[in-house]
Order: sequence, then C-alpha cells, then structure tokens
Amino acid sequence: MAVSALPLIAFAVGYLLTISIQLMNFSVVAVEQIPFSLLDNIYITTFQSWLIMGLLISVVLLLQYKRFAWAVAATCFSAVIAVTQWAHLWSDINKEQLVVYKVNGQSAFELIEDGTSYFEFDSALAQDAEKIRFHIRPNRLISSVKNLEPVKGQPFVKDFLGGKLINRKGRKILLIESRGILPPVMSVDVVIIRNDAVTIEELRKNISFKMVILDGSNSPYFAATMLKHEHVHSVFHHGAYIQNL
Repeated sequence: MAVSALPLIAFAVGYLLTISIQLMNFSVVAVEQIPFSLLDNIYITTFQSWLIMGLLISVVLLLQYKRFAWAVAATCFSAVIAVTQWAHLWSDINKEQLVVYKVNGQSAFELIEDGTSYFEFDSALAQDAEKIRFHIRPNRLISSVKNLEPVKGQPFVKDFLGGKLINRKGRKILLIESRGILPPVMSVDVVIIRNDAVTIEELRKNISFKMVILDGSNSPYFAATMLKHEHVHSVFHHGAYIQNL
C-alpha cells in the first residue's frame, strides 16, 4: 500500500511478501513433521497462559540477575498453575456429561464419562475431520477425553424403528431420528429429536420426558415452532446443550 502509486515497485514488493508468507507457512508445516515437535491435546485457559508467561519471565530474570526474589516469583507462578490444573481436574474432568453440539444441518451428541466419549454423529459429520476439530474437539480437550467409542453397538443402547433408547447409569435418553413407530409408553429423562422427526404433541402421546433437545439437523422453522413449548432446547437458537449427569 505504501508504494501502490508505483506499479512496478508495488508488484515487486507484493511478490516478495507472497514468497515470505509461503516460506513462513512451509517452515511451520516442516517443523510440525519433526517427531515430538508438537505438543497436542493440551487444555490451557487464558489465565493459565498468562501464568506460564509470568513463570518464563521470572526464570529468565532469575538466570540474568541471580536474585532470590525472582526464584520466589517463579515458585509462586508454578504453584498457582498447579492449583488451577487441580481445579480443572476436579470441576471438569471428573464430570459425566451429555453434550448435544451445535453443528448446523448435522447431528452430533456424546456421553462423556471418566475420559471416555460415547458419541453419535451422522454419517456426513463423521467423515468431516475439520468440523469435528472445530465443533467437537475443544470440549473433548476440556474434558480430557482419551477414548472414543460409538454409541452404536453398546450394551446400554436399544434400537427401535426410527431411533434409539440409551439407558446408562439409571438415566434414559431417547433419540428419535426419523418418523416411524414410537417406542411403547415410557418415561425418559431426555429426548433428542433429529430431522424434524416428531412434534411435542405426537411425543406426549407415548413419552413422559423432562427435557427435549433439538439438534442441528432440524430445520430452523421446525425448531422455532417447537420452542413454543416448555422444556425445549434448540441448539440452533440456544447453542450447544451440556448437562452434567
């Protein structure tokens, strides 16, 4: 922009800028390919990142000036980092959660228990690594998920025409994904509706429930009409649904 009035010079500067950006990107990718060069699956909050920077600065100043005060500062930063990690372990990792994600046009939910995710995605999302990385992976990092298990085929899952019934640790989650025969009269904790499969009026004929969740596969119009009823959560309107079990 500074030399835009001189076309030849502007072209040369633009070319050099393009080359420099390409070299930078190449160097980043090349370093990532080196074994053990990348630390992955680490959850650090903004506050913790500031603490780590404070720790590094304290260590550098300690090495530079050899003063005991900087050793004390480094120790204090380390202690606070440890406390925040223990607090994260206590508050987030040990929780059991039902999570219904907001992924527009697609369906995704998972049960997280003790570092294991029992997940249920539609086929298109299951093949889209970038969407999983953007929408799903952050919560898995927070919850320190290590093992991934599909809901399908688990002993606590019962299939029926048009959906699934998940009975896990005394909690019942009914997944209705297509129009069909509703299960027999029953009482469940949560109903997850996909693809505009059933209205509240139809659902109440057979099912007693505490909460209805509309995932991202439902149309905005259908979700808006369902929100007229109580105890309905639409991920399109309210964002992801997270319930501690």
